Amino acid sequence: MSVSDHVIVSAVKNRRFGAMTLQAIKTQNERLLMTNLIGTTAVTIAISSFSTIVALDVSKELSLPGELGITLAMLTVSAIILLIGEIAPKILGVRFSDQVALLVAPAYRVLMFFLFPLNWLIGYFVRAVSFVTGANAHLHNKQMTTEEFEAFIDISHEK
Repeated sequence: MSVSDHVIVSAVKNRRFGAMTLQAIKTQNERLLMTNLIGTTAVTIAISSFSTIVALDVSKELSLPGELGITLAMLTVSAIILLIGEIAPKILGVRFSDQVALLVAPAYRVLMFFLFPLNWLIGYFVRAVSFVTGANAHLHNKQMTTEEFEAFIDISHEK
């Protein structure tokens, strides 16, 4: 999550909407990421399935080949998902990350609660695959090298 800890602490002190919830879910980045991916995938599958059904019905009503309706539905839904589901949220998230995070944090907390069993299963699967393949499941605990720390300091002086 790209919202800095100091921004969250300040928002909590100022009692901004969603600040305490954001602070709570910020400690669970992997679970938040899995919740986001599960939700995005579920919505994409639902929209694709629904649009295919509608396209087949419309094709039948207009006496068009079903393949044409499915192709048109696929192109339309792909454009909609790309623009509304992928590009626009990411641009808004980058431009207004603090405000968006505070606004959506309560909804994500509810989703994280309801999707916990699925998140647990996915996390267990990832740990099992990491174990079998010998991959380090705790890459986010990697320590910073001296060169990385110096670069971090240099970058902080640039702003």
